[in-house]
Amino acid sequence: MVDDYVGTTSISLTEQDGVQYTYQSNDENTFDMSLEFKIGLYGGSAASAGIGAEVEVAKAEYQVGLHGKSALSIGTVTEKRVAAGAEKTLLNKVDTCGAWEFPKDYDPDGSPQYLNPLVGRRYVPNNMGYALVKSGTADLFALRLKRKGTVVSYQITPNPHIPEDFNIIMYPINPGYVKNGTLDGMVGLVPDEEYPNAILGERGSYFKPGEAYSLKASIDQEESEIQSYFSQTSGTPSTPQGELLRDWNNKLSKRSLVNTYVWSAPGGLYSEERQFSDVLLESSGSTFYFEGMAGVAAQGKFHAAGVGIFYELDLLFGGHTQTVKVSGMEQTNTFGLSVSVTGEGWLNEWNTTTNEYEPFDCPGKVDTYRFMTYRLAPKENHFDTFFDKVVDDNWLRNSTSPSAIALNQVKSSEKNPVWRVLHRVTFVSRIPPPFEPSPVESLPPEVTPPIDQDGNAWLFKLVKEALGQIYNPSPSQIGAAVDTTLDVTLVTLSPSWADFYGRASDKAAHPEEAEMLKTLRLDIKRYFIDYFESLSAV
Repeated sequence: MVDDYVGTTSISLTEQDGVQYTYQSNDENTFDMSLEFKIGLYGGSAASAGIGAEVEVAKAEYQVGLHGKSALSIGTVTEKRVAAGAEKTLLNKVDTCGAWEFPKDYDPDGSPQYLNPLVGRRYVPNNMGYALVKSGTADLFALRLKRKGTVVSYQITPNPHIPEDFNIIMYPINPGYVKNGTLDGMVGLVPDEEYPNAILGERGSYFKPGEAYSLKASIDQEESEIQSYFSQTSGTPSTPQGELLRDWNNKLSKRSLVNTYVWSAPGGLYSEERQFSDVLLESSGSTFYFEGMAGVAAQGKFHAAGVGIFYELDLLFGGHTQTVKVSGMEQTNTFGLSVSVTGEGWLNEWNTTTNEYEPFDCPGKVDTYRFMTYRLAPKENHFDTFFDKVVDDNWLRNSTSPSAIALNQVKSSEKNPVWRVLHRVTFVSRIPPPFEPSPVESLPPEVTPPIDQDGNAWLFKLVKEALGQIYNPSPSQIGAAVDTTLDVTLVTLSPSWADFYGRASDKAAHPEEAEMLKTLRLDIKRYFIDYFESLSAV
């Protein structure tokens, strides 16, 4: 067992921005010569007719020969390329800090009492969060009486010489939301003060498996949509959307990621960590081309001994010059999230009588747990979540610390998209108490699977196809896609649905089927509206 747990666990969000500027010039200068000639034979014949006086009634001329053409180009090509780049690495990191547990009370003999006597005195991590804010600097001036020097007022004036810059605010987390020092609201087999119902099975703190897997499913869905965008090879060509993955102007990534970890007290650790990269290439250029040719041209004919000879000759000299200039900029961004969970495997039970550890494990101590760590893309609703759930409201309202004052100023300012980093625990295994053969586990609740999952998946696919490339549809667009699927697509593809739809369309003859279709239509629309709202909430 160690004496100090400071820094034994940490979380790091690393982001690297890079930019490279390029300038390229290609110059081509040549000497050109071309020769074109024709040489051959020519001739003709005529026919005449008449009685007494002949008249020419037909005439034919012909020429046949060789036609040749050649060209010569000799020149030089010069290419120059200049590149300059820069990289910047951003790191947001939080380490474990805390203190040893203070006694809740003392026994008559002066022995301290702790929350769980079998666990003994714990090292309790600070329940603090990390907020990265952009803030300005102000100077505080005191107004004093000239004679006595008595301070009569203070005046705060923004400093115009110091621009806005980043700052870190450490704030207490609402213990009812999550609490460091307890994974699921339990300390061993004793409930934490903030989660008295944890002993009854109402787990708390980081143990939120339903939310955990919902967030993971939403992130996986986002990645599938990105993959679909880049794999499109048919249809109308589209201009690449540089803002699809990242707001390059404000340097904000629009992508979320999730890592998975499994920790085991004997020293095992499984981690599945993702890293993303985005690249934006932009280039523009200009071209100049000039060609000039001049020379000799000759042609002639002569006839001798009944044979006609003709010739044509073009001999040109000159050259051409071409210049191409291209400038470009390549922006890159990579980011990843990593967690260090060193911990320790000291699971021994504390003996309150001897004030020493026993040689056997303590019931209730955690021997294995699984958790996920998320980086959620910037959204405005994260701003509300932070102030409504995450930060300790009592501290925010009543504290006079500079951090609380600064966060209250942020709260009263205009809402802006913010990113989040958070943990969620999905499985906890503890050392079982005596006479229990299996570990005490915190498991997700059993969920009854929906019926006809294949049919549901097919319906989901058809509605998504009806929406096309609309990634964030409105309720009216969702309703139109559902109506198209039910009224047209399924009627064409499914004979059984076509039969039901035909009966349901005649409300007078089949009122029950008509009511069933109406209810089904509304339920499907509500499902898809809730589904897309859950995606936008991530």
